[in-house]
Amino acid sequence: MHYYLANDLPTVLSGIRRAPIVFGTDIREMFLQIRLTEEDSYCHLFVFRGDPKEELKTYRFLRHPFGSAGSPCVAIYTAKRLAKDFEKKYPLASSMVLASSIVDDIMGSAENEEEAITILTQLREIFASVKMKAAKIFSNSEKVLKVFPVEDTATKLHVVREESRHREKKGGSQVTVRARERERRRYSM
Repeated sequence: MHYYLANDLPTVLSGIRRAPIVFGTDIREMFLQIRLTEEDSYCHLFVFRGDPKEELKTYRFLRHPFGSAGSPCVAIYTAKRLAKDFEKKYPLASSMVLASSIVDDIMGSAENEEEAITILTQLREIFASVKMKAAKIFSNSEKVLKVFPVEDTATKLHVVREESRHREKKGGSQVTVRARERERRRYSM
């Protein structure tokens, strides 16, 4: 199967509605985890002075900065390269990165909670292999969320289904994101 560098956003978002257990993760500070080549770092210069009386000094980024035009493409390539490298060891997680990621966010759905937990655990291991952290884990299943440390879960996400108010315009149901307090989860364990 051929994968394009950037995944189609509507396809990724519709993927979370294919199965009952919705889940995903974000790679924490992904751009800053990817080192620039020395040659490329000279294209990422900036000037700074701590005091208006000081001379301006020129510095260069050694890692991909947020806001640089090429950083999202490099992040996508890095994630997909990692997925290809781990395809045999972690086929479910690798497949999800290749087909269901948007830059540093990976999301999808699973038929049951065990499958979701397996995929999220594999995703964390894939990215940990290059010292990146899969965090801000979200799911519509409390059982899935309880497997992971509270500090690695999203603080205010809860996915629910509700009937659309404008059935004739939108049809069917829609997915809505609602607040979920971290403290509530902490005390319900």
